[in-house]
Amino acid sequence: MFSIFILCNNLWFVRLWPAGCKRMDHPKLRTVTCWNPTKLYSLSLKAVVDTITKCFNKDNPDALITAELAFPAFVCNDLIAKFISDSVASKDYAKNLVFAVLSSPWCRFTELHVKYSSDGVDHQSCPISSLFQCPLTQLTIEGDNELVCQLLRFDILGKSVGDTLVSLKLKNFAVKRESLQCGLKHLVKLEYLSISYISFYGRGYEASVVPVLPCLQVLDISHVDENECEYIFSIQKDVKVLLLHNCKQLMASVSSAFANLTVLDISAMVHGRVLPVHGIAVLSKMSSLTSLDISCRRVSLEDIQLFGPSHHRMQFLGLFRIVPFDDQSRDTVCVENVNADQVTGDKTESQILFSLEHYKERKDYVVELLRVLAHFTSPVEEFERGLETVIEVCHIYWDRKKLLLLATAAMRWCIKGGETTTELKRKAIWTLVNIMSRHQEYDGLLRNCFRCLFSKEVVEHTGFVLTKFATALVSILHSTSCLKILLAVFVKLSSLMRGPPASKKIQLSEMKPIEKTLDVLRYLNNLDPLGQQQNPLQVMKAGWGFLCNITDNCPECCKQFCESGGVEVALACYQSHRETFVEALPTLFGPFGNVVEVDDLQSQLMNHDILMALKDAVSNDERHKMSHDIGGVIANLAYNGDEFWGDVQPSRQSMLDFMVTEMQQWSMEGEIWIDFNSLTSLMKTAKSPDDKVAYWGVRILAGLSVIRKEFYCNLMRKEGVIPVFKEIAARSDYDVSLSPSLPQLAKIIVENYESFFGL
Repeated sequence: MFSIFILCNNLWFVRLWPAGCKRMDHPKLRTVTCWNPTKLYSLSLKAVVDTITKCFNKDNPDALITAELAFPAFVCNDLIAKFISDSVASKDYAKNLVFAVLSSPWCRFTELHVKYSSDGVDHQSCPISSLFQCPLTQLTIEGDNELVCQLLRFDILGKSVGDTLVSLKLKNFAVKRESLQCGLKHLVKLEYLSISYISFYGRGYEASVVPVLPCLQVLDISHVDENECEYIFSIQKDVKVLLLHNCKQLMASVSSAFANLTVLDISAMVHGRVLPVHGIAVLSKMSSLTSLDISCRRVSLEDIQLFGPSHHRMQFLGLFRIVPFDDQSRDTVCVENVNADQVTGDKTESQILFSLEHYKERKDYVVELLRVLAHFTSPVEEFERGLETVIEVCHIYWDRKKLLLLATAAMRWCIKGGETTTELKRKAIWTLVNIMSRHQEYDGLLRNCFRCLFSKEVVEHTGFVLTKFATALVSILHSTSCLKILLAVFVKLSSLMRGPPASKKIQLSEMKPIEKTLDVLRYLNNLDPLGQQQNPLQVMKAGWGFLCNITDNCPECCKQFCESGGVEVALACYQSHRETFVEALPTLFGPFGNVVEVDDLQSQLMNHDILMALKDAVSNDERHKMSHDIGGVIANLAYNGDEFWGDVQPSRQSMLDFMVTEMQQWSMEGEIWIDFNSLTSLMKTAKSPDDKVAYWGVRILAGLSVIRKEFYCNLMRKEGVIPVFKEIAARSDYDVSLSPSLPQLAKIIVENYESFFGL
C-alpha cells in the first residue's frame, strides 16, 4: 500500500511515500519531479514508471511490486495512451488521466490528497462520482478558494468511501445541505472530519435525516457560517476535539452540545476582524475541558483571570495575540499566572518557540511569530529548539517567499545561538540550499541564506552537500545581477572548488559556470563603481578566485576557460584596473598557472600583450605575491624551448633573466604565495637542463620545505622526488650567476627532508 498526493490540472503526481509515514519527517520520503501535463507527452512510458518506482523503499518488496504492477495497468488505458502521444496535451486530458489513475483496478491507495486548481476545472462541479475504488482510510480534497461556485457532491462521496474512511478533510467547496446529510450517514467509521471554508446552499436540513457518526472524535468546522454549525453539532455529542477558527457567537451552543469536550479551538485570524469572545465564564466551568485556544480574540482581563491558580489545571491555553477590551494595551494582559502546563504567546522567547511549534500549520500565525524572531537583536538562547522548529516551518512553506524571508532571518539568530549537533547543522544547510534552488530570483531571500551559510557556526559543514550546493549557486549565478549576491556566490563557489576531484569540477562545468563568470567579469570591468552598493572590484576578485580554483588540476575546465575567452578577459581586467587591482592580481592571473600545466593550451598564453602584462605585474608587486605564480607560468612556457617560443617578444631569454632576478630577491623564510597538492609541475621544471628554467621549481620547493615543512616533506616522500634533488645538490656544472645556486637550494630541500624524518 502507498499514498499519493495529486494536484490536478497544473501539476500531478507530486509526491509518493509509503502509507502511514509522516509527510515531511519520514526518512524514506522521496520526491518526484513535478510534471506539467502540457509537457507530459515528451516523457516515455518507461521514464514515467521508472521515476515513480524509484520513490519506493527498495527494502520493501511489497511497495515496489505495487508500483510496478499499478502503473502499467492504468497507463495502457486508451485515453492515457492518446494523452501521452498527443503533440499538444490539453488540461482536460490531464484531468481525465488523474481520474483514470484513481479508477484503475490496480490502484490501491490508502491515503489520497487531491487539489483542484482554478485553471481548467469545471466551475460548476467537482466530478468525483466514479473515482474512488480504493480502500481509502484518509482523504483530503481541496478546491480552489477562488472558485466560490465549485460544487461538491458530498452524497456520492459518502457512498464511495464510507465503508473504510477514517479521516476526511474538505476545503474550499460549496455543498448542498441535503447532500451533506446524505453523505454523512455513510461515514460510519469516520474519526476525523474537517469541512472548513465550506459554503452551504439549498433548502434546509431534513429533520428526519439525522446522521449518526459513532466513531467521530475530532470535528473541524473552521470558517463555516455559525448558522450551519448548530446542525453539525447535532450529529455527534461525544466529540472530544472541536475546532472553530474564526467563528463568532457559539459559546452557549458549544457548552450545551458537547458535554465531554476536552479540546476547543476558537482562535481567530491574525489580520482579520478582531472577534470578541463572550461566554468564556461558561467554558471555564466545563470540567472536561483541558485545552482551550482563544488566540487573536478580544477578551476581558476578568476572563483571563478565570483561568488563574484557582481554576483546574489546564494542559494547554492559547493566548497568542489576545486583545483586551476597553482599549487596554496587550502588555497589561498577564499570561504568566494562568493555571496551564503550556501557554502560547509572544512575550518571551520560550512562548514564541512553543507557539511556532504549535501553530506551524497556520500560516498567518507563523508569519507573525517569525517576524518577532527575525527582529531579535541577540542570538536565540534555546537555539537548537528554535533552529529545528524554523527548519520544519521552511519545509511546510517551501513556496511562500515572504514567509521564507522571515524564516531565514530567524534561522540566522538560531544558528548564532551556539554550537549544535553536526546533524542539525547539516539539516539547516540542506534547507537553505533547497530554498536557494527554488527562489533564485529573490535577492533578499538569497542574501539571508548566504548570511546563514557564511556564519562561522556552519560554514565548515557546507561541503557535505557539495554537488547540490554548487549546482544551486551556479543556477543563481545565471539568474541574478545583484552585485552582493554575485559576491557571495563567487566566494562560496571558490570555497567549494578548493579541493574536490576533477570529476566533480567537470560535472559542475556542464552548467557553464566558467562562461557565465567571464560574462559577469566583462560586465563588471566596464561598470562604474560610483553609485554601486557593492564595489565591483571586490566581486571581480571573488570571481577570479573561483576561476582559479575550478581550473586547478582540471584540464577540462582550463580548456573551457580558454575557449570562453578567459585569457582575453584577464588581460582586459588588468589593463583597466592596473593601479586599483593590485590585491586581486594573484587571483586574476591564477588561472594562467593552471592553464600552462596543460600542454595543449600553453600556446594560448604566447602573446606579446600577455607577456608584457605578466612582466608589468611582477615589477609592481612589492610583496612578491605575483612573482611566485607568474614565475611558474614563465618557467613552464620557457621549458618548451626556443622553437616553441618563436619570435614572440619579449624573448624567451629576456623573460627568464627577468624572472631569475626577481626570484633572487626572495627571502628563504618569507611567505610563499602559492600552494600545491602535487609536485608534478614543480618537478617538470626542476628536471630541466636549463638552470634558469629549473630555478623556479627548485627555489619554490626550497622555500616551502622551510615554512611548511611537515606537509611538503610528507608530500616529497609520497611522490619519491628526493633522489632528484640529491642529484642536483651533487652537481658541479651549474650556472654560477644564480645566487643562491641550484645545488645550494637542492641541499636545503634534502637537509629539511632528512631532519624531519631523522635520517
